[in-house]
Amino acid sequence: MVKNLVAQLWYKAFIKTLKRKRSSCQKPVLIEKSSPILPLKQTSTSQKSIILALLQEKVNCVVSRDDILQRLGKHVGDWRRNISTLRDEGYVIWGANDHISLKKGQYILKNTEKIYASLSARKRPCFKTQMEIREKYGNACNICNIQEGDMERGRIIKLVFDHATPQAHQTHLACPEKIEDWVLLCEKHNNQKSSFWDDKQGKAHLLQMTKNACIEEKRVLYDYLKTFFQND
Repeated sequence: MVKNLVAQLWYKAFIKTLKRKRSSCQKPVLIEKSSPILPLKQTSTSQKSIILALLQEKVNCVVSRDDILQRLGKHVGDWRRNISTLRDEGYVIWGANDHISLKKGQYILKNTEKIYASLSARKRPCFKTQMEIREKYGNACNICNIQEGDMERGRIIKLVFDHATPQAHQTHLACPEKIEDWVLLCEKHNNQKSSFWDDKQGKAHLLQMTKNACIEEKRVLYDYLKTFFQND
């Protein structure tokens, strides 16, 4: 009985040892998982190129907001700013403010070539001029006098260097070394100012304001001008 029991125990131990050796000799099978292909994140420059290519494909034809979004895909970004940049660079792109037939979100490229050299090198004043501008305006917005770093509605105020004469109306590029070519504004007033006001000349740009007026206001102005020039 004892011999049989020892033989059985020895046999079980032998089988376990054999299984261990076999399992250690087998190479593990690696299952390679294919990583998902993520769409390339478009930079502002590439978005601008894509929008320009679309407009040039349909030159003198209406390109809608949906056309632009479809061409850009998922990573849309601030596509309206890219259209504004293309205008600054010399491309004539009509929108709803430029022709009565166009609705909001519709655009027409009038010519594939630029009509003038780029005004939008998007230059900034040099470091020395920046310091002089900040000193001139007391490191505060030229319109509301709010200081950089102040809090407003839970946001930290940032100041930006803006062109004294809006780029849309410049005949020459602002000089990075000239203080008089620049003003210091908070982001809110920089956006509100847009291209409507010329700080350098101290007057409004009526044509730009007319373009941005609603259709009813344009009709009132049109009727006024017809009456004004009736006997001219």
